[in-house]
Amino acid sequence: KSPFDPATAANWNAGGTEWTVDTATTHDGVDSVKAQTTDGQSTYREYTVTGPAVVDFWWKVSSEKNYDKFSYSLNGVNQETISGEVDWTYRTLTLPVGDHTIRWTYSKDESGAVGQDAGWLDDFVVYPATATLQMRDGSTVLGGTATVDFGSAETESMGFSKSLTFANEGYVPLEVQLALPEGSPFTFEDGSAVCGLLLGRDESLDVPIVLSTQGAGTRSAQLTVLAPDSTIAPPAITLTGYVRGPDIGVAQGGAALTSGQTFDMGLTPQTVEFTIRNNGNTADLVISAVSATGNFQITQQPATTILPQGSTTFKVLAQNVASGLQSGSVSITSNAANLAEFSLPLSSKSLTGISQGITDGSMATSGTGGAV
Repeated sequence: KSPFDPATAANWNAGGTEWTVDTATTHDGVDSVKAQTTDGQSTYREYTVTGPAVVDFWWKVSSEKNYDKFSYSLNGVNQETISGEVDWTYRTLTLPVGDHTIRWTYSKDESGAVGQDAGWLDDFVVYPATATLQMRDGSTVLGGTATVDFGSAETESMGFSKSLTFANEGYVPLEVQLALPEGSPFTFEDGSAVCGLLLGRDESLDVPIVLSTQGAGTRSAQLTVLAPDSTIAPPAITLTGYVRGPDIGVAQGGAALTSGQTFDMGLTPQTVEFTIRNNGNTADLVISAVSATGNFQITQQPATTILPQGSTTFKVLAQNVASGLQSGSVSITSNAANLAEFSLPLSSKSLTGISQGITDGSMATSGTGGAV
């Protein structure tokens, strides 16, 4: 609604001709107040604000350029004058402690009129001059004492990160200082332990924090957040994450296999390719031996060193050297922290030398001879 709505008219002082409510020319799509006067006259409206406060408004003019003018002053000192054709323009004032009078004046010279010969004021709002910090981990608002879990994400070997969002929900700029302990496994994106933010009104920033993968195990650190001008005290944040050392994973055709799980290679002869992956975040996975037993043969050895999040392949041949069901296993020995020896039992079926009797009434034939 217009700031000159009758409900708030008593808060305003006036001079000159009456201003009118205009529903045709508005910024908010509802209404505005329109200032007009006669040649050689001026008209004003003024409002007194008790600070600290923030004042927002939009204004516009359509007049004889340089002769008929729309202006506003603060405590009797002119701040800005517009004239001619100036469309809706946003202005904001941050006022210190005390009473402050803002006056809008439309004035005309002795003769002439161009355009609509008027000034407009809309969306006048007074806010408290406060700043409020909000911290978020994704969509979760952090408050009080909170833990931010980095998990054990399978990402780059140099480290993995997540972003915390810092937002100013107030109306004046907010300074925020962030600090991590020196030597902690967590750093800011540039590798430093400190970070400073300046958040404007309704502004938010994402701050990436990196968990180093130098050294396996559970890692944690305190994130210190200082925002002395915030109306809400920042939360006490603990960062935590798990860095995995060399970690072996075996898959075939994209399907993960577990140690001790029997894999059927089907009919012999058959060659199957398997993948070994280092699921760790730090340190190389070193393969010291890959061997097979039974009627199975390693026909392609894997690479002996696998980088974090890297992979290699090896191939196994199910040999066609004996009839019937075959069993054996593949053994992978490595420096994996999760499993020093990965065992993969294998099975296959060979048709070599197998015959099938065919019975027709009392007669039968064998796979190796004629009719009996």
